[in-house]
Amino acid sequence: MSRRLMTIFGIVAAICGYLFIGENQRYFMLPAAITGGLFVITWVMQHQIDWVWYQRFPPNLDESMQKLYSKTNAFYRNLTTTEKLKFGERAALYVKAKEFIGQGQEKVAEDLKFMVAFYAALLTWNQSEYLFEEYDRIVYYLHPFLTPNHNERVHTYEVEHGDGTIILSIDELVMGFLSPGKYYQTGLHAMAEAYFACYEIKKFPGEDENIWFDLEQISGVSREKIESHIGMKQDDPRPVIVHHFISYAEKFAEKSPALYAELVGHFGQGSIAH
Repeated sequence: MSRRLMTIFGIVAAICGYLFIGENQRYFMLPAAITGGLFVITWVMQHQIDWVWYQRFPPNLDESMQKLYSKTNAFYRNLTTTEKLKFGERAALYVKAKEFIGQGQEKVAEDLKFMVAFYAALLTWNQSEYLFEEYDRIVYYLHPFLTPNHNERVHTYEVEHGDGTIILSIDELVMGFLSPGKYYQTGLHAMAEAYFACYEIKKFPGEDENIWFDLEQISGVSREKIESHIGMKQDDPRPVIVHHFISYAEKFAEKSPALYAELVGHFGQGSIAH
């Protein structure tokens, strides 16, 4: 919308300016000044203008992204048509609201953006706030990476709480998203960590001394293997609980039915587990 407005104001300002200066038509001075001013204001506030427009007229999820979501996620497949529209709008608005940065890439591919947006919409499905407003930048590396905050060992994700940045290794993100039963979903893990920080979850099911043992029984993957895969020590089990709740729903319900029921209660009606 802002580009359309700038085009209109720019053309009108140019025509009025030409008539005022080139043709000495003085009564075009005020229209030239007004439209020129509106062009500058629109340019300065283009992001705010676009966001207001998108909130009133939410973009639809691209058909290729709908197919991607349906192919990889049973929760999305089982939504009604109306719910899929809501989910798609939330994912599309998330993409519009964030800055996506590729390290070693000229441009971030759209499907990489919408993979992260999927996790954002999924985790907040039963909430009114879904934009993870504390985290505005998503950075993609082509491979596991080092950062100033964690420079001892390469890792596949990082959530920088101080400056609101989520960092992901593309290969691990894609493998986990496309084959969630086969590979650990580092994107889901990262977004779950951001979820707890952003939404100030004071009490969450499963925080007891036996939780890591229970999680291994559910997934068959030990805490040490998870830490080895993502490249970072995990003192907080909550992102792993969320990961397993979503990725191993049947096994979770079988092995830890009480905890599973608590998680369904936390995430609300229409469980995000699948």
